Amino acid sequence: MDETTLAEFEAKYEKIFALADSENPINKADIVNNTRGRVKRSKARNLIDRLKVHEHEVLLFMRDPAIPFDNDQAERDIRMVKLHRKVSGGFRSDDGSDAFCRIRSYISSAAKQGVDMFSAIYGAQTGLPVFMR
Repeated sequence: MDETTLAEFEAKYEKIFALADSENPINKADIVNNTRGRVKRSKARNLIDRLKVHEHEVLLFMRDPAIPFDNDQAERDIRMVKLHRKVSGGFRSDDGSDAFCRIRSYISSAAKQGVDMFSAIYGAQTGLPVFMR
């Protein structure tokens, strides 16, 4: 994405935050009160503050195409465990579940490195993983 388009999106982001600030102000009465600890804020105010503090990270997917917009990959990574639990009712032992997760994690890491599943498994069996060379 070119810099002018990025600047336009960032300006829109700032406008949205200006509107959010005006519609969800910090309650001044709570600040004047001499109580100890943090001032209680609404969930909307907490979200606004968090998104404002992490603005760079929130918009990073626009600058770097390798960064996904969502966290669907993390959800897909745990999908096989959930499916196994659904189909067979779970694992018979903790060792079995540990082995299943270790193998799935290895195959998932290999796929993220661009290595096909069979080459990764063959590399693991021969002692040198393909994607760790």
